[in-house]
Amino acid sequence: MANKVYDLVTINQKQFLEMVGELPFSSKQLNLLMQKTPPKFIKNRVIPGGGSADFVETHYVIGMLNLITGYQWDFDVLEEKEAHDQIIIRGKLTIHAANGKVLSKTQYGRATIKYRKNTKDTVDYGNDFKSAVSDAIKKCASLFGVAWDVYGKEDMREMQIVDTQQKEANEAEAQAEVLNKPIEEVKAAVNEKLDAMATIDRIKTLKEVHHTNVKQLTDLNWRQLHRSLGLDELQSS
Repeated sequence: MANKVYDLVTINQKQFLEMVGELPFSSKQLNLLMQKTPPKFIKNRVIPGGGSADFVETHYVIGMLNLITGYQWDFDVLEEKEAHDQIIIRGKLTIHAANGKVLSKTQYGRATIKYRKNTKDTVDYGNDFKSAVSDAIKKCASLFGVAWDVYGKEDMREMQIVDTQQKEANEAEAQAEVLNKPIEEVKAAVNEKLDAMATIDRIKTLKEVHHTNVKQLTDLNWRQLHRSLGLDELQSS
């Protein structure tokens, strides 16, 4: 059983369309863009000046662009220059959207030029240029929403566009599933979650079912907590 429940924000499809008008992508494409990046694709590296930062590799970004657009995208280098031992390029990512529109984002990418020790002879200038292009592709793709949570993790939450009727059906199905789950399994899952909480959060959670002691909980209370803690949303691994 998975051990993570996402802090998911759901957006009503009809209301979203009324707010923004025609969408360049289908709901399924948008949901791919707005989902959290799987942890296995997130890397970390030391950055100049100290500290470290998370990032995703270029092959993940290209894979997402291929998947979301059906390979309908292009990238062009608009400008290139050298400065401060770096290759700096300005690139444009163009996507051919599902509604026939052509969308583009422009951003800069850079790469440090690598020299042989104690010389100004480059090790592999072509590879340095490729790295700058890759950096620009990733930065342009992030403007469309690819790996948005990696580069703006403090500001964004995972979102999903849902059809209201489908959401209600899913909730009803989840409720039926937890009601049929053996009560001992429900208690074990809830106790594990409560034990991991700070005391004040534990008390606050128990007060939601009008108790402060687990010994006072009825079977219905256990099931209510199981649902309110999001445990019925966990998926089997």
